[in-house]
Amino acid sequence: MNMYRNIDRSKIQFDFLYMSNDSGDYDEEIKNMGGKIYRIDDPKNGLIKNLKQTYKILKENNFVAIHSHVSYYSGYICLVAHHAGLKNIITHSHTTNNFKKNNIMRKSYNFIARSLINKYATTKLACGEKAGQYLYGKKDFSVINNGINIDSYYNITDYQITDLKNEMGINENDLIIGHVGRFAKVKNQEFFIEFANTLQKKNQNFKILLVGNGDNFEIIKNKIKENKLEQYFIMPGLRKDIPVFMKMFDIFIMPSLYEGFPLVVVEALAGDDICFFSDTISKETNVIPERVSYFNLNENLEDLINEILKKYKERETIDVLKVLEEKGYSNKKIAEKLQSIYSNERIK
Repeated sequence: MNMYRNIDRSKIQFDFLYMSNDSGDYDEEIKNMGGKIYRIDDPKNGLIKNLKQTYKILKENNFVAIHSHVSYYSGYICLVAHHAGLKNIITHSHTTNNFKKNNIMRKSYNFIARSLINKYATTKLACGEKAGQYLYGKKDFSVINNGINIDSYYNITDYQITDLKNEMGINENDLIIGHVGRFAKVKNQEFFIEFANTLQKKNQNFKILLVGNGDNFEIIKNKIKENKLEQYFIMPGLRKDIPVFMKMFDIFIMPSLYEGFPLVVVEALAGDDICFFSDTISKETNVIPERVSYFNLNENLEDLINEILKKYKERETIDVLKVLEEKGYSNKKIAEKLQSIYSNERIK
């Protein structure tokens, strides 16, 4: 979606293929920007049926490219796309692991999928080196940075931040701890419950904002209630003003069970947050070392909290937006790269 918003839509238009009949969070925005949404059955409900539906859509429409983001399942998409006649077949790896049982069936599935990707994908992309190695093995691939609209961070005013604090019910003396992500097992929002329970014992005024939506939203909300921690948590759901949230946060914590190089890392750094990531996340996320630290999920929480508070108090002034621009995290540049790929040009 971030690339869709910034790509030259007079030259390239995105359509979306959902492997679900459920509505998506960005449906209206996609339609307003001229995109079409195609819905097919989840492959879990029938692999052959799913592939036949995919083939029909690809065959009947004049697509210049297909850009597949569905990890190992991309191999089967590549096979179908090739037989549907597409010449530009792009796969994109965004993760370094999954929760699937590593049994003989899963190993066979992954082996076949990787073979299909390496045979039929004309361009192999990844959000980072670790994510690329996870999906492609030692085969060649290109890393495409996760980009953001850096200009939107330059333009955020103190008034916007104050208004957001008022909307969220945050006091001026509250330490603001933020997290942005879909509510799913891998994102590990459950971590914040014990974290809050430990932090409250230090007589620290704080609020923890869990921004996003997902299957585990109500589960986490109920666990917060069970632990009588509602006064410390704010769960505003899915928001479009993420840059303002990032600028409002003092500290950003990502306790994921695994990650590649998620976009939210760049957003948090652009917000000039003190960032703490679980050490299961790729170290490629250490884009601004003065702002990034890692912790073990089994670490003593009191020790971790002491370290976080120390880092926050001792933070030094850095022009984070300038650093991100210099390191190539502007979505304008990345959108240009993708546009070249879609046009079947070489990556520069």
